[in-house]
Amino acid sequence: MSRRRAQLDLIARRARANFWHFARLGWAWSPGNARWPTWTWHMTLIALCGEQVARGRANVIVGNAPPGAGKSTLLARMLWPWAVQDVPETRAATLVHTIDTLGHELQNDRREIMNHPGYQAIQRRDPTGRPLWSIDPKNNNKDKIQLIPTPGVPAAYRVRAGGWHQLAAPGPSGDGAGMGTGFHPWYHHVDDVLKANGQHTSAMEACNRWLRGPMSTRFPSNQPERIIAFTQVVDALDHTQALLDQYPDARHLVLPMEYDPDRAAPPIDLGAPSPLLARACAGAQAPDAGLQAMREAHEQAGITVEGGRVLWRDPRTTAGELLMPDLMSAERVAAKKRSKVLWTLQYQQDRRIGKSNRLFDEDVWRYWHELPNATPDEIVVSVDSQEGEPGVTEQTDETVMLVVARYGSRVYVLEEVRASLGTSDAVRALYLVMRRWSGGTRRPCARIERAKNGPSIVNTLDGLLTGLQLVKPQHNTRWRLEFTRPVIESRAAYLPAPGAERPRLLADGESWPGCLFDWSSPALPATLRGAQRHIATVQPPRVWVPEWIEEVSTPGRPDDRQDGWAYAVMPWVGVIHQPEKKPRKWRPSPTGRSLVSKYGVR
Repeated sequence: MSRRRAQLDLIARRARANFWHFARLGWAWSPGNARWPTWTWHMTLIALCGEQVARGRANVIVGNAPPGAGKSTLLARMLWPWAVQDVPETRAATLVHTIDTLGHELQNDRREIMNHPGYQAIQRRDPTGRPLWSIDPKNNNKDKIQLIPTPGVPAAYRVRAGGWHQLAAPGPSGDGAGMGTGFHPWYHHVDDVLKANGQHTSAMEACNRWLRGPMSTRFPSNQPERIIAFTQVVDALDHTQALLDQYPDARHLVLPMEYDPDRAAPPIDLGAPSPLLARACAGAQAPDAGLQAMREAHEQAGITVEGGRVLWRDPRTTAGELLMPDLMSAERVAAKKRSKVLWTLQYQQDRRIGKSNRLFDEDVWRYWHELPNATPDEIVVSVDSQEGEPGVTEQTDETVMLVVARYGSRVYVLEEVRASLGTSDAVRALYLVMRRWSGGTRRPCARIERAKNGPSIVNTLDGLLTGLQLVKPQHNTRWRLEFTRPVIESRAAYLPAPGAERPRLLADGESWPGCLFDWSSPALPATLRGAQRHIATVQPPRVWVPEWIEEVSTPGRPDDRQDGWAYAVMPWVGVIHQPEKKPRKWRPSPTGRSLVSKYGVR
């Protein structure tokens, strides 16, 4: 065997045996990664965790890392193609977090990797040079990658092959959120649990219920769970907590963007080392340059082999030391700190939510005693409606109607209606609120969430009111609040002061500052009237404004008021009314080759 051939054979054997070697070798095989990565120590750690779970040396590893750390590429795109090199029927689960609907795209990326000449060059082969398995062309579509043994391979080299199949898991209907998991009728392979757009609290709870329930049934009875979950914390209800609740003995690794000595964990046992890692870390000098580089990379990542176990310690020792300065500079980090909560959650991976982490400080709000003596550009009644009828469903939220007037770039909150209302009562309340604020020359319009019973409210009032708009909110509540930050921090958001004068925008005969709505009122059309009932209450500003500031500014609180505020303001910053994006359908390229496979690895 020539020296060149021996070197290539050594590279192939080590790439099959060790995920760290495979990831560094095949990073550019994944679409969109047409260049070598700026490899950092945390990527070595993520690769090691994926290998330990896929090879059964650790059962459950849960990690938290900020955006841009390479979690999706390493674990969702590359881990399964690597894991099936020697064990096509490998049984493990990978959980990643994403804001996009990436189920089909990730599946396509896996196929691109496995069709790459570099990947095929390192596959195990029989003595005649034939690969032991291949992708079944009958199942080479966006939903499934089926592996089949190569016909005629000698029995000594024959392997059991399997596949990867996209299967939708239960999720709330209508809010664009849910999960997908890989599944095969006979084998269980590396799976993805993906949360799609619209990360509402209900979707998060549904995902967590699925993880605590059906997830455990995805593994054979004679094998313990193998789960690798590296996600970014975006909410107190994220997957991390659900997994740690279900598996209290799981290894939990936290990688904050800035090192915090107070949160540093003791050494974490990641299981027994692989034979290759044990060789690299044995003695003072590794046998060859490749193993020596492997040892140095793992030591830089805080990974050592002690007493036959792999231990990890955060290699950073200085407070504020960045996780990946080569990928995210100090200037970019400083820009992320403008949002206290997003920085604390998404970048520091700290879900401890308190008053110190409020989205908006109390002193950024301004108060009006008298409205400007002009016609407002817009009067908006934003509606965050309750789901179902009060007392019938398990929902405990309330219907919130927030009345806002805009004068140029300034936003004046006029009043709030908040009550437990079913669909019929919400229809009556909205009609009376719209009539209540029709005293000026500018008629109010209403923005109602396209969810829950919002469409029913609009359909009922169609022909009785004008200016009704259904809005489709983007992303989750916290993201929507972030889009309103420029209005608030520019001190252009005004709340009614306790002694505010009666606005001239009120219709004649309407009381100020508080009132009760009566469903038998003659102001209601005959088709909407009901039995005499005082239900929808308008409180004076001194009662509702302090509570409103607290709830809007603090994550983790009920989102009724937060959504009502966002629906009123967000169209002015061009978010809600963006056209709804349809999921991109994957189509194979005309040549059947990606740009990466066409031009090779650089």
